[in-house]
Amino acid sequence: MCKYSKPKKGGNEILSLPDSIKLEQLNLAKFQWRNRMELGGKGKPPSKNAIKYYKKLAKYHGRIANVRRDFIEKTTTLLVGKVKHVCLESLNVKGMMKNGKLAASIARQGFYQFRQRLTTKIVSSGGTVVLADQWFPSSKTCHSCGYIHQELKLKDRTGELSSLRNENRPGLKCGTGVISVWRN
Repeated sequence: MCKYSKPKKGGNEILSLPDSIKLEQLNLAKFQWRNRMELGGKGKPPSKNAIKYYKKLAKYHGRIANVRRDFIEKTTTLLVGKVKHVCLESLNVKGMMKNGKLAASIARQGFYQFRQRLTTKIVSSGGTVVLADQWFPSSKTCHSCGYIHQELKLKDRTGELSSLRNENRPGLKCGTGVISVWRN
C-alpha cells in the first residue's frame, strides 16, 4: 500500500512509494548474501542448488518489479482522473545516480516508466503533456503569475513563494512555486 496524505487547505497531495518495495529489496539482499557461495565457479556447469537459487532470485526481482509497476499504474490513473494538462521536468537521472546517498532511492522510483505511462494515459484521454528543460527555473517560478524570482537560493526553495510580490503588479501576491505553462 502506498502512502497517501490527504490534501490540506492548499490542495497539495503527497504520494510516496510503498514501503513493501524497500522491504522486498532488503529480503533480496539478505537472500543473495545467504546464498553467495551457491553460484559455482567459472566454466563449471551450475549445480541443482544453483539452478534453484537462480529461479528463486528471479522471483524476488519479479516481485519488486510488479510492486513498482502496480504503484506507477495506480498513481498515473489517479493523476489522469484529476489533471488533463501536465508539464514534466526532464531530469538528469544519470547525474543523480552518481550521488551514492541518493542512487538507491532514485533507482527505486522508475522515473522513465512513470513518465512513459503518464504520457500515454494523458494523451489517450485527450490531454496534453509538455516536457520542460532541466535548466528551466521551475522552483523559482510562480505558477499563478509567471514571475521568476532570480535571487532565490537553493536553501530557500521550500515550494512556497507566498512571500514574493510581483514587481509589475505590486498588489498581486504569488501562490506556490509549481510550474505552470498553461496561460489562458
